[in-house]
Amino acid sequence: MAVEEKKIPNVNQRIVNNSQRLFLVYIICILVDMTILNIYAEFSHSVYVESFSITIFIAIFLQLFIVLTKQVEHKLSKFFGDKKSYLTKIKYFLSLWALLFLSKVLMLQGANLIFGDKINFYGMFDGLLAFIILIFSFLLGEYLLTHIYRLLETK
Repeated sequence: MAVEEKKIPNVNQRIVNNSQRLFLVYIICILVDMTILNIYAEFSHSVYVESFSITIFIAIFLQLFIVLTKQVEHKLSKFFGDKKSYLTKIKYFLSLWALLFLSKVLMLQGANLIFGDKINFYGMFDGLLAFIILIFSFLLGEYLLTHIYRLLETK
């Protein structure tokens, strides 16, 4: 019979459960998105945000939409995951591209519907290109922050 050894945490050690970890991840991602959005609004002529409070709400909205898109992407990967044929890989690639592109169009339309003239994107394709660049900047910023966090984990 195996006996489990329970480790007693040190006085200085803190235990974080999965719910707390998930909460921290989303809060940090929202703060990264807010920062990037404000940088684009301040230094680019392609993005206009009326106020800082609108930035908070749009960052929460976009983060929720990004999470939903990632969940649909994982379901799409599971659906095509076991199939290895060349035609199936092409279908997967086209489906994934369509999902990612259409999700950005839906995000932009949702932002326009919810926030109206309080946030605007200008430039090619009625601001869609500026919006897509902004979303990719969000994802890159979140990736870099996650990478730095994982590097610090080993120390």
